[in-house]
Amino acid sequence: MNKKILILLLAIFLAVVGFFITKYLAGVLYYLANKTNPFPEVNLTTWGYYWDLYAHNVPAQKKKLQGALIAALFITFVLPALVIASLFNKKQSLHGDARFATTKEIQKSGLMGNKGILVGKYHNKYLMLGGQQFVLLAAPTRSGKGVAIVIPNLLNYSDSVVVLDLKLENFLLTSKFRAKNGQKVYLFSPFSEDLKSHKWNPFDTVSHDENFRVGEILAIGRSFYPVTGDAKTDFWNDNANNLFLGLALYLFETEDLPVTMGEVLRQSSGKGKPIQDHIRSIIDERAQSDKPLSDTCLDALNRFLSSPDNTLGNIISTFTSPLTIFANPIVDAATSSSDFKLEDVRRQRMSIYFGVQPNRLGDAKNLINLFYSLLIDVNLKTLPQQDSSLKYQCLVVNDEATAVGKVAKIADANSFIAGYNIRLLTIIQSIGQLEDVYKTQTRGLVTNHALQIVYPPREQRDANEYSEMLGYFTFKAKSKGQSRSMAWGQGGSNSENESDQRRALMLPQELKELSQDKEIIFMENTKPIMCEKAKYFNDSAFVDRLKSVSPSMKAIKGFPTHKQLEKIAFEDLELSIPIPDLDVKLHKAKIEKRITEITTVEQAEQIDISSLVIPEFKLDKTVFEDPENPQPEECLQVVDQFFGAVEWEEDTEAQNIVDDFFSQVEASAENPIENLVAVDEPEQAENLVAADESEPLAMIAEMENLVAVDEPEQAENLVAADESEPLAMIAEMENLVAVDEPEQVENLVAADESDPLAMIAEMENLVAVDEPEQVENLVAADESDPLAMIAEMENLVAVDEPEQAENLVAADEGQNGSIENSDIDDVYQAFSDQVNSK
Repeated sequence: MNKKILILLLAIFLAVVGFFITKYLAGVLYYLANKTNPFPEVNLTTWGYYWDLYAHNVPAQKKKLQGALIAALFITFVLPALVIASLFNKKQSLHGDARFATTKEIQKSGLMGNKGILVGKYHNKYLMLGGQQFVLLAAPTRSGKGVAIVIPNLLNYSDSVVVLDLKLENFLLTSKFRAKNGQKVYLFSPFSEDLKSHKWNPFDTVSHDENFRVGEILAIGRSFYPVTGDAKTDFWNDNANNLFLGLALYLFETEDLPVTMGEVLRQSSGKGKPIQDHIRSIIDERAQSDKPLSDTCLDALNRFLSSPDNTLGNIISTFTSPLTIFANPIVDAATSSSDFKLEDVRRQRMSIYFGVQPNRLGDAKNLINLFYSLLIDVNLKTLPQQDSSLKYQCLVVNDEATAVGKVAKIADANSFIAGYNIRLLTIIQSIGQLEDVYKTQTRGLVTNHALQIVYPPREQRDANEYSEMLGYFTFKAKSKGQSRSMAWGQGGSNSENESDQRRALMLPQELKELSQDKEIIFMENTKPIMCEKAKYFNDSAFVDRLKSVSPSMKAIKGFPTHKQLEKIAFEDLELSIPIPDLDVKLHKAKIEKRITEITTVEQAEQIDISSLVIPEFKLDKTVFEDPENPQPEECLQVVDQFFGAVEWEEDTEAQNIVDDFFSQVEASAENPIENLVAVDEPEQAENLVAADESEPLAMIAEMENLVAVDEPEQAENLVAADESEPLAMIAEMENLVAVDEPEQVENLVAADESDPLAMIAEMENLVAVDEPEQVENLVAADESDPLAMIAEMENLVAVDEPEQAENLVAADEGQNGSIENSDIDDVYQAFSDQVNSK
């Protein structure tokens, strides 16, 4: 039943009871006023009877009746009210009444729910802050912030999280559990020395709508060139941001250039010319093309060009200074595309770990700032009430928040982002440290964190501040005194005084001596809460969650030791998900527009056949009645589709291709096999090293390190099979594909046609070049024929980096005895005859 209705019914009941008590009591008081014993004559009708009898003709009795009624009303209603008020309104203390919250008060605060940000434990019950409010943790270094706040929340928070993960410990301990429980998990580690990271391109947050594009690019630029309030600094930052806008728009409007931060930096280098000349050539070339630059782009570039010569240098240096991190090829590759979208954190449960090693934190500051700024910016476009798909919250765990500098977007938007279901868990070492970074905005930022946690401090300043926050209480202090009379024979006197004194709830030294297992919570509208830290490694609920994803931990009875936990998490990697490799070489080949290398067989085996990209060929998946269980005859149809897409040459054309290959070969006169060069630059020559010259067949088999440069006219063709059937040599070209997008490089290898399913699975070594007309041909013949060892030259790599050369490995050398020596000599002679000797 509604509480208000209950109160109303109770009030009516008390009023009725009070009415009858008043009537009876008024009769009693009237009798007493007339000095008459009221018992047992008085009843509920006594006062009314005498009122009717005397009220109109006996004034003296009328006054007594009125006085009796007034006195009865006071006793019945007023006096109880005063007593109740005195019980609830205690005398205000002189110095305050500070104390810690009771269990009932903690329950009333709402912290004992089962969902939200986990902030501590109280009598073995978890304290969680629900709703949309923020949490601030102030704790000195090595005091357990990670083990008691960050990791417990990553093992408990059910909605999306974005966490700044220094040293990657959080990812290595919690990512597998979050993935197992339905989260899409990503590690963005752009400085990773082991080249393992998901990718994220800041420009992917920019709208495709040209009406919004300019504003969103400028917002990205502001992360690198902020408004500082200093007129001189802001002048250079504004001009640098204008150049950033112009170059970014140029990339957006140029189809054959990647839209990345790294490319913006490369364009600012001038491409071998002064940047002014480079930009002028861009403007002129596009003006003469059928795709001129937009007016906004031209305006931005022309504003830069119109700057006086004495300011251009400062503008360029201001522009390039924060972007130099993208000269790092690992950072450039990690920001070349996106594996996740920041705007999806409220649409689906996601976990994004921003991994940075502490020694790279200085380099990463600008990128971290940009990441958090865009995370907030893209999620402030739509309220959850306006879009039903935005059904999840996103917890932003900002560990070591001050280490990355001021994030302007957090400082400006923290007062209203909670309404968009973006929550902050801000972790700092002290409030003073926060003031050093956020200056005058510190007070607003701290105030908007509804709950603050403090750990036992080490600095005296922090201890004093926390003691003041806890407040004071009043206590009675007694003082005794004794006086003696100066007169002979007269004794002295003793006195005792009691006074109100002030004492801090906890003195600074008491705070510093507080147990490291304790913490204090300050929450609005609630007394301070003294509770325990929720350390995950000695809490069975969290340890069991880790055991659910780790066989090694599951085999341990009870809690694992610190050493066991470190080995399982950081060495065996049982608590984390695998992370894809960054193909830095492939990315570098793309931006330099070089021929890209063949991927490995191991990678090829993991490729989903539906993702293959072949020019003018589209896989018809409708042939599979059950895609999860394809039938051999269905596979044959797919194989036929693939080879049907290849345009076969006539016999004479096929022979020309064979001749083409050998005509481009240079070799030394001393040894026609060694130093076989497929390039037109002598200094790029790689050696084809032969084996024992007494075994000419092995010399061919061991041809290694063939390197082709990226000149379009130098496409190479390896043609196998019986030279008497040149058409068959072309027909055996497996993996014939030319694509100009390096990320689309796939590997196809056709296996034994007796196993059609394997023909699809074994499609390997798809070669991608950056000019579609430069088709590379790899041909494999029957391995049972040693003569076909020439045909088995696999993994031809067309790259211009000598260290990327791949080996041409021959087929089964164990079949040498199945052919005659004369045949071997014929093959060797046929090869040598076509070598142009020096």
